[in-house]
Amino acid sequence: NKGFYAEVPIDIEFTGRFHDVAMFFDEVSRLPRIVNVGELMIDISAEDSFGTVLSVKGEATTFRFVEAPAESAEDPKAAKKGKRGGKA
Repeated sequence: NKGFYAEVPIDIEFTGRFHDVAMFFDEVSRLPRIVNVGELMIDISAEDSFGTVLSVKGEATTFRFVEAPAESAEDPKAAKKGKRGGKA
Protein backbone atom coordinates (compact mmCIF):
# COMPACT_ATOMS: atom_id res chain seq x y z
CA ASN A 1 0.00 0.00 0.00
CA LYS A 2 1.46 3.35 -1.06
CA GLY A 3 -1.18 5.72 0.31
CA PHE A 4 -3.83 6.35 -2.33
CA TYR A 5 -2.74 3.37 -4.45
CA ALA A 6 -1.47 -0.17 -3.98
CA GLU A 7 0.97 -2.16 -6.09
CA VAL A 8 -0.21 -5.58 -7.24
CA PRO A 9 2.77 -7.76 -8.27
CA ILE A 10 2.16 -10.70 -10.61
CA ASP A 11 4.72 -13.40 -11.38
CA ILE A 12 4.78 -14.25 -15.07
CA GLU A 13 6.27 -17.30 -16.75
CA PHE A 14 5.63 -18.48 -20.30
CA THR A 15 7.29 -19.91 -23.39
CA GLY A 16 6.92 -19.05 -27.03
CA ARG A 17 8.68 -18.08 -30.19
CA PHE A 18 10.01 -14.52 -30.49
CA HIS A 19 6.89 -13.31 -32.30
CA ASP A 20 4.65 -14.82 -29.58
CA VAL A 21 6.66 -13.10 -26.84
CA ALA A 22 6.50 -9.78 -28.67
CA MET A 23 2.73 -10.13 -29.18
CA PHE A 24 2.25 -10.89 -25.47
CA PHE A 25 4.00 -7.68 -24.44
CA ASP A 26 2.11 -5.74 -27.11
CA GLU A 27 -1.19 -6.99 -25.66
CA VAL A 28 -0.06 -6.09 -22.12
CA SER A 29 0.75 -2.57 -23.33
CA ARG A 30 -2.83 -2.21 -24.60
CA LEU A 31 -4.48 -3.06 -21.26
CA PRO A 32 -6.66 -0.28 -19.82
CA ARG A 33 -4.45 0.03 -16.73
CA ILE A 34 -0.77 0.68 -16.13
CA VAL A 35 1.36 -2.46 -16.05
CA ASN A 36 5.09 -2.29 -15.42
CA VAL A 37 7.12 -5.32 -16.49
CA GLY A 38 10.53 -5.86 -14.96
CA GLU A 39 13.15 -8.30 -13.82
CA LEU A 40 12.79 -10.37 -16.98
CA MET A 41 14.86 -13.47 -17.57
CA ILE A 42 14.71 -14.64 -21.18
CA ASP A 43 16.42 -17.92 -22.07
CA ILE A 44 16.38 -20.30 -24.99
CA SER A 45 14.06 -23.13 -24.09
CA ALA A 46 14.42 -25.16 -27.29
CA GLU A 47 15.77 -24.89 -30.81
CA ASP A 48 14.80 -26.85 -33.89
CA SER A 49 14.63 -26.41 -37.64
CA PHE A 50 11.44 -24.34 -37.25
CA GLY A 51 13.01 -21.77 -34.92
CA THR A 52 13.83 -20.99 -31.34
CA VAL A 53 11.45 -21.24 -28.39
CA LEU A 54 12.07 -18.72 -25.63
CA SER A 55 11.36 -19.12 -21.93
CA VAL A 56 10.34 -15.88 -20.20
CA LYS A 57 10.15 -15.36 -16.43
CA GLY A 58 9.63 -12.11 -14.60
CA GLU A 59 7.29 -9.89 -12.70
CA ALA A 60 4.55 -7.55 -13.85
CA THR A 61 3.22 -4.93 -11.48
CA THR A 62 -0.11 -3.21 -11.83
CA PHE A 63 -1.70 -0.63 -9.60
CA ARG A 64 -5.10 -0.01 -8.04
CA PHE A 65 -6.59 2.88 -6.12
CA VAL A 66 -7.11 2.45 -2.39
CA GLU A 67 -10.32 4.00 -1.18
CA ALA A 68 -10.28 5.82 2.14
CA PRO A 69 -11.98 3.76 4.86
CA ALA A 70 -15.55 4.86 5.60
CA GLU A 71 -15.83 6.83 8.83
CA SER A 72 -17.78 5.10 11.54
CA ALA A 73 -20.66 6.87 13.30
CA GLU A 74 -19.09 5.69 16.57
CA ASP A 75 -15.83 7.46 15.75
CA PRO A 76 -15.71 10.63 17.93
CA LYS A 77 -13.72 12.54 15.29
CA ALA A 78 -16.32 11.70 12.66
CA ALA A 79 -19.13 12.76 15.01
CA LYS A 80 -17.47 16.15 15.63
CA LYS A 81 -17.07 16.74 11.90
CA GLY A 82 -20.78 16.11 11.38
CA LYS A 83 -21.93 18.56 14.10
CA ARG A 84 -22.48 22.23 13.41
CA GLY A 85 -22.23 24.94 16.00
CA GLY A 86 -25.49 25.86 17.76
CA LYS A 87 -28.17 24.14 19.74
CA ALA A 88 -30.63 21.63 18.35
